Amino acid sequence: MTGLLGVRRAVSWLGLAAIVASVYVATDVAAFPGVIALLPALGATAVIWAGTPSGRSSTVPLVRFPPVQHLGDISYALYLWHWPVVVLAPFITGRPSGNATMAALLAVAVVLAWATTRYVERPIRFGTTARTRPGTGWLVAATGALVLLLIGGATSAVIAAPDPPVRETCSAP
Repeated sequence: MTGLLGVRRAVSWLGLAAIVASVYVATDVAAFPGVIALLPALGATAVIWAGTPSGRSSTVPLVRFPPVQHLGDISYALYLWHWPVVVLAPFITGRPSGNATMAALLAVAVVLAWATTRYVERPIRFGTTARTRPGTGWLVAATGALVLLLIGGATSAVIAAPDPPVRETCSAP
């Protein structure tokens, strides 16, 4: 059992390293989606497979750190928000995003993810409003559809804009 525990510890650290490395390795917007997307996906798979191995060299203290736990709590919403925020920004501003801009955009995505988790996901998953008030489900569905239409319309307008100067630097060849 000790051998498997050591393997799980190593796989957990390698998985976390792959996730962190993907931030630095995948620097070209044209690389996604593509083979490079396997790095964070396989890293996450490794972390999930390894679970929470015990011991001194375990990743458990790191993954139990409150800010990391918070990111885990909002991870699905962050997954949904980060891509449109990060990808659309260069089209809207007309220039590629530098490191400081990218950090600010990721902060915006975190705030949007927190708000979405807090005010949309949790009330739907754990609240009683949808079960006790008739029509609430339709209201939520209509609001979601409206948001998707607005995002889709804004995306289409930005992409269809005549000759945006950033198109050459932010799209695949």
